[in-house]
Amino acid sequence: MQQIASGKERNYLFDNMKVLLTFFMVSAHYIRISGSFDVSSFGGFFYIIAFSFIMQGFLFVSGYFSKNVDKCRLGAAKNFLLPYILLMPVMFVVRLGVFGDAKFDLLSPSHALWFLLVLFVYRFMIKDLEKVPGILILSAGLLLASGCFSSLGRELALGRICSFLFFFILGYKMKWEHIEKIRSISKKWILLLLSVLLVFSFLTAYSNVIPVEMWHLKDGYSIYHLSNIMGILIRMMLLVVSLGWLTVLLNLLPNHKIFCTGIGQRTMTVYICHIPVRYLIEHIDLPGDGNVLTYILSFGLAIASVYAFSIPALHTAYHAIIDFLYDKICARVFALGNMLCDRTLNRGHKMIRKVYRNR
Repeated sequence: MQQIASGKERNYLFDNMKVLLTFFMVSAHYIRISGSFDVSSFGGFFYIIAFSFIMQGFLFVSGYFSKNVDKCRLGAAKNFLLPYILLMPVMFVVRLGVFGDAKFDLLSPSHALWFLLVLFVYRFMIKDLEKVPGILILSAGLLLASGCFSSLGRELALGRICSFLFFFILGYKMKWEHIEKIRSISKKWILLLLSVLLVFSFLTAYSNVIPVEMWHLKDGYSIYHLSNIMGILIRMMLLVVSLGWLTVLLNLLPNHKIFCTGIGQRTMTVYICHIPVRYLIEHIDLPGDGNVLTYILSFGLAIASVYAFSIPALHTAYHAIIDFLYDKICARVFALGNMLCDRTLNRGHKMIRKVYRNR
């Protein structure tokens, strides 16, 4: 039976999508950190494909399920800010143990934890962002314009907060009827689009014409010695490519339960727990010197990580710890913060409306 995104029935399309995104994310991280990584190789080709849609896809799905804006605001601190605050020192200790040297800065997210900070901001602010006229167009403009400011980079994940907002808002604005229209597109056109995307990824990987880090949508254009105009044009191209990949995934992925669908409900623990494995790979390096053995090990470790870190017991334990710490320690603090932010934002809205009336 087809699943309808009504909140009463499980939507297997998005669970399957999250499984695929998680596998590509973990695989790309493991391949990238191996000492033999080369952009002009199969590894670079795979990495460019992965970063053309993985974070965009995660944020699209998160936006789609953020339509209850009051629930999103109430749960943002518990689900994302608290884990970020807890995991930053944990990953600092892991890096110190693995590398013998590490730096701790709560304002500069360590590897992959930026995603928690970004989701906290989006989920908390969606109640206000939805009221902004033309927010989807504005967020697309922000994606392009944010690269013009080199100051938006690592600190507080500001570069990524500005750049990825479009995909979150796109998911928020998307309705199931829109997705049904995408899924109704003829498979021959989708396969043609897929072929074009694969050729694009192949050419950009082996020509190395675009710095691979630009797919992270984090740093300013000046870091890559690009003019603002050229940087904007490249990001426009990457935006189109990302939308193409999302279209392919929404059309081709099954909307029914398959052998790995359940993993899609437990991807957060995979996201968190694969980070120490990545550090270990970075420290010891994978054998194979970039040949077939390296890829077999990378994909094998990725499959093992996705399976092991998505087991229900680990998922349950993680949420039990977060629930306990939040309920016993953080709930009152975050509730006070929410109340103060609500009052401040409401006053801001009133001031803006007053200015418009006076005009």
